[in-house]
Amino acid sequence: MPVEAVKTEGAPGKVEVTFPYGAALAACDNHLVFKHAARTLAGRSGMTSTFMAAPQSGIASGRHLHLSLTHSGDPMLAGPAARLSETG
Repeated sequence: MPVEAVKTEGAPGKVEVTFPYGAALAACDNHLVFKHAARTLAGRSGMTSTFMAAPQSGIASGRHLHLSLTHSGDPMLAGPAARLSETG
């Protein structure tokens, strides 16, 4: 699966992996495959890969997901004045 970016984050051992936009079902499938692959490869190296919120506040952001939703090319979540739409 294509990867858009990989970068370290604000806490030791934390890495952010960014994937490009794509179809919803394929994105969900790829997310699951990526998590399985990361856990498998980490385990083979004697490490543990986790996908969780930050274990304590103030050290880094927790697990998060960026989401966009369009219909016929129009954004469905964005509303006026940088607020959520009714759908959002």
